[in-house]
Amino acid sequence: MNKILENISSRRKITILFLAILALGIFLRTWHFSDWMVFNPDQARDAMMVSDVLAGNEPWPILGPEAGNTHFDLGPWFYHLEIISGKIFGGDPWKLAIPDLIFSILTIPLFYFFVRKYFSVNMSLVLTFFSSISYFMVRYSRFAFNPNSIPFFVLLFLLGVLYFMESDKQKSLWGAALIGTAIGVGMQLHILLFFILPTVAGVAFLWLLFVKKRSLFGLIGRVVLALLCIAILNISQIKYMTEHTSNTTKFKKAFTQTSGGGNFSEDLPQDLLGQAQANLNIISTLGNNEEVDFYSNIKKIMRFHSRSLPYDPKNNQVWLLTALAIGYSLGGYFLLGYFWKKETDERRKNFLGLIFVYGTVSLIAMFPIISQASLRYYIISFFLPFIFLGMWLEYLGRLKNIETRKSLIFILVAGLTFLQLQKLNAIRADFQNQRASNSNYAIWSEVENMANYISQNSDHTQSVYIAGKKDYFSRFYKPLLYTAGKVGIDIKRGDSSDKIPADAQVFFIQDSASSKKIDKETFTGRAVKNYQKFGKVTIINLKNKL
Repeated sequence: MNKILENISSRRKITILFLAILALGIFLRTWHFSDWMVFNPDQARDAMMVSDVLAGNEPWPILGPEAGNTHFDLGPWFYHLEIISGKIFGGDPWKLAIPDLIFSILTIPLFYFFVRKYFSVNMSLVLTFFSSISYFMVRYSRFAFNPNSIPFFVLLFLLGVLYFMESDKQKSLWGAALIGTAIGVGMQLHILLFFILPTVAGVAFLWLLFVKKRSLFGLIGRVVLALLCIAILNISQIKYMTEHTSNTTKFKKAFTQTSGGGNFSEDLPQDLLGQAQANLNIISTLGNNEEVDFYSNIKKIMRFHSRSLPYDPKNNQVWLLTALAIGYSLGGYFLLGYFWKKETDERRKNFLGLIFVYGTVSLIAMFPIISQASLRYYIISFFLPFIFLGMWLEYLGRLKNIETRKSLIFILVAGLTFLQLQKLNAIRADFQNQRASNSNYAIWSEVENMANYISQNSDHTQSVYIAGKKDYFSRFYKPLLYTAGKVGIDIKRGDSSDKIPADAQVFFIQDSASSKKIDKETFTGRAVKNYQKFGKVTIINLKNKL
């Protein structure tokens, strides 16, 4: 009886800890969700499209967002979820982001369930805690964007593969259904998943067929089930591509054009360092949060060194972060192999093997596009740094010296927690001080304030032109087009001076400079009438030429 009571008490503590971690993750993802939402040109474009559908002016789209710069259109899953969310909750931009928010929250328990396939309860709680507070994970849960729900479906896919590899027929069938569902949705979220998910599933199939000697007939039946799920989830895109060859042609070009013309000696180290940088950043926030730049930074240092220019002490930080990234990732892969070799339980062994295969395949998938990739692309392999952390903690936990073991584990866990919370707090300060918008990001509440300023200074005209510095114009034109349009202001493109009539009212958008500098600025012969600063962004109301 005492053992039973102890077990119940232990399970209660585990449940409380898990719910606390989940609650913290939900808080970080929902606090000021609508005000602090990213509202970039893509989000504005999607909001305008959804508004037209909700108003009955346009039919439901049969294709989704364009995949990068390939001109290939993904499937419509993301758009359809936005439209459904708009019909249920309303058409406000933040309400269109609710599906991504929900999938992000569901990713937390799904991640715990996934890591429990290998790690102990305590270790799984630690890893789930870090996935819950990770700035990277929080950041890509707080706005509407087709890649933002990738973590949920990647985890669903990985769990499907693990079940697919089970000898139990019923579990294997469930695994095939999960694989088909995850691929069917995943290939509509990011073009990289077109390659990664089927390739990893194919490796698992070949492993079962040739190494585990499973029945080909049984495996084919499961493959058919997976393909059926994929087809059902992609009916509209399949129908479109059979009737129109344009999207199929774009798909072929997307792969053939990105796979050629690169510099292997440049792309290989950049690819390897890119994943290492992403792993370090996701787990610790260290390094550039936007660009994959470790390799380019090292090249700059070596170039200065070859010219015998004075050594910059700041370069020490580049070398340190690069060494940490390489050591963390390389050590993680090494520990995967180390524990895989020692593991005797087949299911746990499959888990480690699957992580290694997925990491390797994603590395290969990034190779053709690494020169144009940013850090957000690594959402496709978001789980790797957390699994590597588990590997490192498992290894440290086996050190013989108890004091050394406890000290190293405490330093690692406490240090990573501090870095994540410090980053989240710094970002919070920017948002609260209305300083989060810049040339890379437009934030909804700040864009609303900009639109109100334009509306109040529009001289009773309903049509105004937006001009600006290149990066700022491209970042804010569409968000202002949508937001100002809601209050009856017609925004026109003013990126080319010959498009602007002499008597037109012009608002010029740029970075926030000193007041003296702004007062002296002119644009196409127009002087400054008045201006207002919105944190890091300034909008200048220019006088007419006439």
